[in-house]
Amino acid sequence: MKSKHLILLSILLSQAAPVWAMDDDGSQNSTVTARQNLPVRGPAAVALLRDAINHMEASVDQTLTTARNQAPRFYDKKVFVVGETGHGKTTFLHAVAGIPFDVIPSRNGRGFYLDVPLQKRLAGTNIGHTRTVGTVAPATVIDQGRQAVFIDCLGFGDPRGPIEDVANALGVKKLFEQGTQAKVLLVIEEETLATVRGNFVPDLLNRLAETFPDDNMLRDSVRLVITKATQGYSPQVDLGDWRNHAQTGNRAKILIDSFLQRDRIFKFLAPISQGRYDGFNNNDFARVLGVDGYTLNPRVMPVLNPAAKLLIGDTVDELRKEGRRYLEEDASDHIQTICESKINDRTNPNRAIGALRTDLRALRSDILALTTMDDFKDPLHQIIGDNDVSGQRQMGQPQLMGGLAQSVEFLQELDPTVHTPEDSWRSALAPIAGSIEVLADDPVVTENQGILSLQGRLLSIEDLVIGKQRYPHSTLAKMFASNTTFANTPIRYENMSIAIFSPKLNSLKPTSIDLSGGVGTHKTYPQQAGQNGGHGTPGAHFLANIAAEDGLTNLTVLAKGGNGGDGARGTDGAHGADGNLDHAAHHQISTGLLPYGWGCHHGGGHSAEGHHIRSDDLRHQLDLRYTQVLYHAQGSAGSAGTDGGHGGQGAPGGTAKIAGVAWNPVPANLANGSSGSHGAGGNPGSNGRNCAGEEHIGRHLAYQALVGKSGFLGTGPGIYADRHIDLSNKTITAKSHVGNRVATAGGSKPTAPHGKVPAAISAIDENALEAEYRLFRTAELADPDAKRFVRDH
Repeated sequence: MKSKHLILLSILLSQAAPVWAMDDDGSQNSTVTARQNLPVRGPAAVALLRDAINHMEASVDQTLTTARNQAPRFYDKKVFVVGETGHGKTTFLHAVAGIPFDVIPSRNGRGFYLDVPLQKRLAGTNIGHTRTVGTVAPATVIDQGRQAVFIDCLGFGDPRGPIEDVANALGVKKLFEQGTQAKVLLVIEEETLATVRGNFVPDLLNRLAETFPDDNMLRDSVRLVITKATQGYSPQVDLGDWRNHAQTGNRAKILIDSFLQRDRIFKFLAPISQGRYDGFNNNDFARVLGVDGYTLNPRVMPVLNPAAKLLIGDTVDELRKEGRRYLEEDASDHIQTICESKINDRTNPNRAIGALRTDLRALRSDILALTTMDDFKDPLHQIIGDNDVSGQRQMGQPQLMGGLAQSVEFLQELDPTVHTPEDSWRSALAPIAGSIEVLADDPVVTENQGILSLQGRLLSIEDLVIGKQRYPHSTLAKMFASNTTFANTPIRYENMSIAIFSPKLNSLKPTSIDLSGGVGTHKTYPQQAGQNGGHGTPGAHFLANIAAEDGLTNLTVLAKGGNGGDGARGTDGAHGADGNLDHAAHHQISTGLLPYGWGCHHGGGHSAEGHHIRSDDLRHQLDLRYTQVLYHAQGSAGSAGTDGGHGGQGAPGGTAKIAGVAWNPVPANLANGSSGSHGAGGNPGSNGRNCAGEEHIGRHLAYQALVGKSGFLGTGPGIYADRHIDLSNKTITAKSHVGNRVATAGGSKPTAPHGKVPAAISAIDENALEAEYRLFRTAELADPDAKRFVRDH
């Protein structure tokens, strides 16, 4: 049986592993001595069984450990010696070990028996000479020559009763551990085999067959050792008679048929005289032992009597109760501690509340997944161990359930009809799973007449942000938590107060809750006086009623009054327009004809209009006719600047209070707002420029030329030519000068804030909210799922 830690409070039972010697009178009717007056049912019997199993577990572990250390090369090759109490198994093992015997006369004078001095006996054995139990531990022989480990595999039909019957069965299961190469030696004394009456031998063989239910193993690996054998005894006839005597379906026939084959029976001769004993033939034993080799990993199913099965049922029920008590109390308390550790985790201050809830839900899912007996071993250990925190591991003792579950499985293997307790254990964890479910729930968020309400076991400012997004016009947020509120998210809200009622407030990183008022507004419109600044909005209120805190020094609460808005600056005056000559007034001052002329010298090479004229007689005449006009345009005056606006009034600050722990607000964080700055007056506009100009209008500019008749230098009559050029031209010469740059005056700057100081936000009604919170806590404590995680407040 694969064994880890069968810590069953006391359930792993005793090493009272019987090994028997030959009785001194060889009588099959010898009195069998058993412990008297021991309970076989009820709590007292279960307690004794626990004690017996504890001792058996320890003894077998010690036996196997010793064998592993002493025979590392052939530890897995094991020869199990089985047989009824008092048939000489212990004596046979001493012979295998090569320990010399003393031959002692029987007290009744009939024959002799073998004995070993006390100092030479195998550890844990006590050779008996009646049919009482001879040993209290499984004897082990490390046979270096035969390369095998011989183990007393505990007696069949232990005379001590059902307690030892179950304990022995446990020893058998543990001895046949995984990886074992097994051979089985069945020890029966000759007198019992030779007395063919009743059903003793078939029943014994059938019990062995049921213990090792594989037919091939029975045929190949089980050998018969006849103790107290006489020199000439031949067991084949008796075995044939027993085969015929066995009832139909009795698997003893399989064993008998196997024994009747060659080299499958070894006779351990009885002493016939005092002196040196030489009745153990090593060659014969080696031949019998070597036939057919060993069987790997034989399946073992120890046979129990009805009383033992009843005791198994009682024990499983007690294990069920013990496991349920552990799960309901210690394990659930430890899981609660794990949840609290997650809530109070300081290693990740940036963890979001959503991540914490997801982590808790995953823990709940792991708990609900515990449905089979295997789940209550390593998986439960992992749930409690993997989620453990420093200093808490021993509190949970999750390995206890592994021992309980393994013991239940072992007892179920002994009696498959027993009802296993996994349903009861699973339901024992249902309350803590339900408590974790409600602990991880999202908060209930409602709104009524501007009051935003959040209620839950775990709350966070993150929840408030989500609620405010859903109800943006809320003016008061009340947060009721029955376990912890987290303030690790900075927020900034105007015109909304916050009230937190929670057993504990966690703020594990620098965080600000800013409920300060807003700054007043100001506007400017062209050509109007500067607008007055708006008043600031008042700071809101913060209230926390808590019993404990973690990291409160990281929390900053601001509730300043908003500053008044600045008055707008007055607008500047408009500049005057410049004078425009196109629309100016004008007057004519002169007009006339100015004739004059001059002559050209004969033979000169003058030109007019691009013609070269050479003439003996040339005259020019120029007439200029003109009119002179003067213009004047006056610029317009600039306008005055407007007055600046009044600054707005500052608003009153709010309040901040955290009751239940030592905390004082910073006064500057609650200060009233300042009035806004006044706007300056606007600058005046400049006058427009005055403009003046004059205009000359020319009418004609003409010349006449008389040239010789011969044209170029001829002397004939001259030709008179008249040429006209239009010299009409308007010429304006503009002049300007600047008038007074300040037409009147600039705007003025106010000296007093605008309007009245705004009213403060209404205070939080702490008494009313406290009464409401008490009702909330009463409901939480009345909820069987929620009450486990309700902190004191």
